[in-house]
Amino acid sequence: MNFNLSLVADWLEDVHQDATVQRRFEQTLELDFERVVAYTGQERLKGKCLYIMDTEAYGRLPAEWAGLGAALLVAGAERRRRAGAPTIFFDGAASVEDLLQNVQEMRTWLANWERDVLLAMVGRISLKEAFDELSRAFKNPLMLSDSALCFVLTAGHLPEGFYDRLWTPAIETGVCPIELYREAWTSVDANAFSRADVCRVEGSSTGHTYLFRNLIVDGRVHGLVETVDANAPLRHSDEVLLEHAGRLLEAAVARQAFSEIAVDANDPLCEAVKGAAVRDAVLRYGLRMRGWDMGDAYYVTYIEHLTKSEAQEEWRRQTQRRFELSYPRASVFADGDGCVMITREKDYPFESLRARFEPGAEPTDGTQFRAGVSTVQGDFRDLAIAAEQARSAFARVAGRHGGVIGRTLTCFFDDSYCADVADSLKFGDGPAWLVPWTVAELARSDAEEGTDYVATVAAYLDRACNANPTAAALFVHRNTLTYRLKRIKALYGLDLEHPEESGVDLLRVHLACRLILESREERESA
Repeated sequence: MNFNLSLVADWLEDVHQDATVQRRFEQTLELDFERVVAYTGQERLKGKCLYIMDTEAYGRLPAEWAGLGAALLVAGAERRRRAGAPTIFFDGAASVEDLLQNVQEMRTWLANWERDVLLAMVGRISLKEAFDELSRAFKNPLMLSDSALCFVLTAGHLPEGFYDRLWTPAIETGVCPIELYREAWTSVDANAFSRADVCRVEGSSTGHTYLFRNLIVDGRVHGLVETVDANAPLRHSDEVLLEHAGRLLEAAVARQAFSEIAVDANDPLCEAVKGAAVRDAVLRYGLRMRGWDMGDAYYVTYIEHLTKSEAQEEWRRQTQRRFELSYPRASVFADGDGCVMITREKDYPFESLRARFEPGAEPTDGTQFRAGVSTVQGDFRDLAIAAEQARSAFARVAGRHGGVIGRTLTCFFDDSYCADVADSLKFGDGPAWLVPWTVAELARSDAEEGTDYVATVAAYLDRACNANPTAAALFVHRNTLTYRLKRIKALYGLDLEHPEESGVDLLRVHLACRLILESREERESA
């Protein structure tokens, strides 16, 4: 691994803490030097080489050495500086031979670190393990986030009790505080989120100093790697190493080594589909980049290739590419063994898709894919719900509600969700159509997580949406009732406090809840 003078100067300060290291060179992020030589007076000048000498040899250097791309490390205090040659003066007890050994040790350590990082990046290990390897070169911790500032991971040591108004919320919530980041970063550079080199931020409002480096491949920002002065002051060698670390990560992104910081993970819509916390402003930005709006109608399709083999990743990539070509105005993301496609209603009308559907049709030799399609949604904040509907329909492709569209075995959630509810709640076919999907999800939560959502909704509607008598009937505090109603709205989109605004069919919801409660009582009594 090449090196530069900032790395040498900081390394010598760490090794010889009682010495004085004077820097007489222009600081740069580039690793300009390839060789280090102990100067004896017989050497011919070569560029990209660091020559180590004593003060006497420094005084006898010929004038032609200036400005030819070499650098000097002088064992001794600065007495008379020669123009044109970048120089480090080392005022301490070490000899030329000692300094040569120190620099060689630094080079060996850097080369081993770079080798281990590269081996980690090309090996079949997790991003966390590779990032831990990368952090070995830093005294301070590193943090990696994607382009939407959704936190990915940290590496290195954070001291006990450390608090920072940028880092602490990111670590605790998994999402960087975008407004605070934008305020801090753009105070240094208005184009901070698109610059392609290391940037230093003196956080006057936080009391900390930061270095950050965008990860940019083919003109697209894929993420952000940063460090903070949690353990030691940030020096110029940290900037040099973070710049090099950024380039190594960019190389990994370019070859799609880690999906966490590959193209899919950068997209707010991809994060929302997975159920991650995505701020409305970030989600709107992702939509705006497509020419979409938060209130556009859309539906989600989950797709897998019918072929199952050890090369499942290759089949998944092929499937993703085929649907990207077939639906160029849709957004297609990798998801497990398959992919998720988000389709705007106005680009590919839902009814047109249904018109091509052949219910009950059997697969043929040309059938290649299997897909589940969600209902049409009207708010992109419900992407995770739509994706779950698509997966539920996908699981029922082979059932009586499945059919074929072209070369794809298909099932629509609109057709299959009643059967899904009936199976999950052990209903017969008779009353299953009464149960809306949202109420079925409440029942699943009750069964799997021990919540009491169905009884809460039933009691609330029994009492004409009056909170005080409902809380009394449930033997809970009114605040507890309010919290449950807000959780039901947040998790399942069922807004009982403002039903006129959300269009909730209260009668259907009420009947479904009573039906479920009665069914439970019958099973318990039996």
